[in-house]
Parts: sequence; structure tokens; C-alpha cells
Amino acid sequence: MSFFDDAKAKAEDVADDAKDKAEEFGNKAKDIGEDVKDSVHEHAEDAKESFEETKDDVEQKIEERREHSDE
Repeated sequence: MSFFDDAKAKAEDVADDAKDKAEEFGNKAKDIGEDVKDSVHEHAEDAKESFEETKDDVEQKIEERREHSDE
């Protein structure tokens, strides 16, 4: 094998390794992005539930005040 053939083979190996690593990192980034999306969705649902509970509590207290003021 000549020097140029050897250099070409090594360059192709490096290019293949770089391509594989880029694909691996891309997949990891996609997985992390999905995890973040799921986490944000869960937090949003928790916040919505908390808001609804607080809203219900406030409405109940307002109704209680109205009932007491009518007496």
C-alpha cells in the first residue's frame, strides 16, 4: 500500500468516526430535548393543577364571605 493509499484510508476512517460521533451526539441531544420537553410539560401540568386548586379555594372563600355578609 502506498503512502497516499494509507493516508486516504486513514482519512476515510477519521471521516467515518466523525460521522458516527456526530450521529451519536445528535441522538443524545434529541433524547435530552425530549426529556426536557417532558419535564416542562409535567411542570406545566402541575402548575395548572395548583392554579385550579387555588382558584377553587379563592372562589370558595369569596362565597363564604358573601354568605356571611348576607346574614
